Order: sequence, then C-alpha cells, then structure tokens
Amino acid sequence: MSRYTILVVNPQKGVNREAISLFEDIYRRISSEMIKYGCLTYIIAPWTILLLSNGVKDDVHRELFESLKSKNYFNVKLVSITSSSPIHAILTATRILSKKDYYFQEGVEEPYTISVFTSKWAIEKVDLLSNIALQIRTFLEISQLILNSGGLPLSISLGKLVSVIKKDSLTILKELIKHVKIGFGVDYLAINALNRAEENLFSQETVNY
Repeated sequence: MSRYTILVVNPQKGVNREAISLFEDIYRRISSEMIKYGCLTYIIAPWTILLLSNGVKDDVHRELFESLKSKNYFNVKLVSITSSSPIHAILTATRILSKKDYYFQEGVEEPYTISVFTSKWAIEKVDLLSNIALQIRTFLEISQLILNSGGLPLSISLGKLVSVIKKDSLTILKELIKHVKIGFGVDYLAINALNRAEENLFSQETVNY
C-alpha cells in the first residue's frame, strides 16, 4: 500500500487562457513545495494532479488544500488514500470526490516501485521521423501494458516513459516489453524511487525480440 493523492482544481469561470496559465502555475508551485517531502507530482488529466506522497501527514495535505481553496479562482478537491495499485487508488478517489471535497485516509505506507523506459536508438542511418513514430508507438503500447497490470503511466516525453507500477508486475513487464531499456527503483519516498530507477536504467540489458 502506497499513498496516492488526487487533487482536482476546476476553474470557476470556465476554461480560458488565464485559467490554464493559473493551473500551470499551481502545478509548478505544488511540485516545488512537495518535493522537499520526497513527493513526485504529475498532471494525469485536465485539471487533475497526482501526488505520490508517502510520509506526508494529514495536516500538510490539509494546508495544501486550504491554500488552493483560498485563491477563489478554482473549485478544489483533494483525496489522499493508500492502495496497492495506482489504478485502484484513482478509482476509489473518484468515488470519494463525488461526495467530499477533502478526505485523508490513514493507512500503512509501503515503498513505491517506479519504472523508467527509454528508447533503444538505432546507430545505423534511419529516417528520423520514422524513428520518432516508432518510439511513440512503442511507449503507447507499453503504457497500455502498464495500465492492464494495474500500474499508471506518469509522463511520456521524447525518449522516456515514467510509470508507477505494482511490484508484482515487474516480471511480466520485463518479459513483454521489447526494444527498450528498463530501469526500476523501489523506495518509500517517490523521488528516491525515481532516482534509483534512473540509476538502474544504465545497468539493465536491452530487451530484444
């Protein structure tokens, strides 16, 4: 069981450039403030932020909630729960969000398992656009595998996919995922798990067909 905090910040006056800009500012501020607790912060859907917040107590979550709520520009809801699966956490949080603006669940917090996947770039001459298209398609296929195993893709950039996964899905992911380099990191704090995954990435063998 690890802690997953879902923060929904909906603009009160509809979607416009100002609302989008303010939401992006909120995301950057939360990322900056919460990393000192070892948290990782990701935008996982429009107006929805996920925090991997093991070790952060109720009062800190409450302070974050009240601070955002006081801005009077957004309708703010926050749910923080523990779960063995990030997908289960999101589904549970969605049900709670329909009834409550704030909820914090006490519970045992266990380490996160973070995975980092990077492309195996071809050394030989390959059409650049074809290489990019293959990379994107590969990451999308991997993302679907991660979702099917109960994990959650957190970010996809050109060259890297970061996910939080269920620990018991490590073996099957290693067996199924091809044409990428894989790094896994396990730690109670999310930022440490990510750092370990990055370090481990370079010691992993590339998986081929």
